[in-house]
Amino acid sequence: MLAYHFVHMLRLRLKAKGIDDSWETLREALATQQRVTITMQRRDGKTVHVCKATRPEAHHHKINTILGHSPNPGGTQSRAGVARPRRPPQRRAALHKSSAIHAEIRS
Repeated sequence: MLAYHFVHMLRLRLKAKGIDDSWETLREALATQQRVTITMQRRDGKTVHVCKATRPEAHHHKINTILGHSPNPGGTQSRAGVARPRRPPQRRAALHKSSAIHAEIRS
């Protein structure tokens, strides 16, 4: 029941600003913005994870602004993990190239 009231409140706020979309349409529109995590290994062997949201499209920006949310949810977060044995240089280079390709595809 709480979820129903929450969705209803969001839709009322959006409707007051001229956005009269169904909940399904809003979910589909907002689902295109994603959070991406890139994992890298430092020279000391520790793993670093960097999390960042993809760039908001115009409809993301408009909806989030109306609702009082940041169009860039979560900001950029970084954390270091436990040291692991280093990979051979050839393997690291191949992984770096692969990660760059995946990051480009997602954005």
